[in-house]
Amino acid sequence: MSAMQSITSTIAPRTDMELHQPKDGLLYLNVCHESAKEYQRLSSILRYARIVLQGMSLVFDNDTGSRLPHPDANPYLWSEIAGNILRETIPELAHALRAAAASEVPAIVVRGLPAEATPAATPYGGLIDLNESRQAIINLYGVIECLGLTPIAYETEDVSILHAVAPRPDAGGLEASIGFDKKLPFHTDYADRPMTEAVTDLSPAAHALAFAVERPEPLVPMECLPVTKVVDQLTEAEKSVAQQEAFEILAPDIFRSQRRPCARPLLIADGNGGFYCRLNLAKTTPVTAAARSLVSRLHNLLAETQALPIGVLRGDIVVFHNSRVLHRRSSFRPRWDGTDRYFIRMSLVRRGSRQRGLARDPARPWLWR
Repeated sequence: MSAMQSITSTIAPRTDMELHQPKDGLLYLNVCHESAKEYQRLSSILRYARIVLQGMSLVFDNDTGSRLPHPDANPYLWSEIAGNILRETIPELAHALRAAAASEVPAIVVRGLPAEATPAATPYGGLIDLNESRQAIINLYGVIECLGLTPIAYETEDVSILHAVAPRPDAGGLEASIGFDKKLPFHTDYADRPMTEAVTDLSPAAHALAFAVERPEPLVPMECLPVTKVVDQLTEAEKSVAQQEAFEILAPDIFRSQRRPCARPLLIADGNGGFYCRLNLAKTTPVTAAARSLVSRLHNLLAETQALPIGVLRGDIVVFHNSRVLHRRSSFRPRWDGTDRYFIRMSLVRRGSRQRGLARDPARPWLWR
């Protein structure tokens, strides 16, 4: 039996498989039970390490006596170990992920990787319990390594590489991953940050987002919309306006930023006839008449264009190409009983990217401002 099959039938079950762009922009990759068990067994160096306090730092101490740093102390090491294990145990999946990255697939769902026996409780204070979510974190690192991605964190959003997408009691009224009573409209993350522009006083936007699903909420699904489904409905004149630096975009609510926004384009040509996109209309102020007209048009298009719901399951890893797909979620009412919607998210950049972030601490180059 093949270790991995594609629900969308875009990937053949063999090691020399080639990836074809899924028509709806959403690619599902299924891992068979036998391969998941072997992957879980070999990942025991990470899975069964104990979290202990060493001085002022948390470390993992496994049964063999060797020590691994906390994921926030050395995320690169965790990526390397988890990626090597995944490549060894599920080579078909690793190959498919490499192909998906090369093809810039807008959204990927990896299904069937192992999960902890008991779901982690929703962390309303925002602190992820590394013991409860150990396998989910290993899975995240393995998948992103095979995609050629490396994790980063923005210091004013979260000092941890691992961000809890869960409601917080003090986040009422925020349009943010930690909010709940306001819907998040279609957007790309970090739309206020540079993409291809020069990096001066603000680090670039993340290239991708990855989510480990700990507690799905069927009534509050993830929804996405490939950028092409919107851009293809624009006229050439509208596309031209969208490429002008005529849109001032504020930082997301979670940053609580007072920084003056820069005027940026919404679309950037990708060199292959398509476009990269930054979009967060709720935070956007158009600065020309043509830009105002386009923003109004985009509001209408997004209201009329059908989204792609992702019926996520516990244990899924979901990856969004941050400039190829828009995503949103509806508002919801938390139960505050430890069972609410909960994902673990990473913000990611391409390994070896020429566009570097601004890190205050050279010892932690993944923590950006």
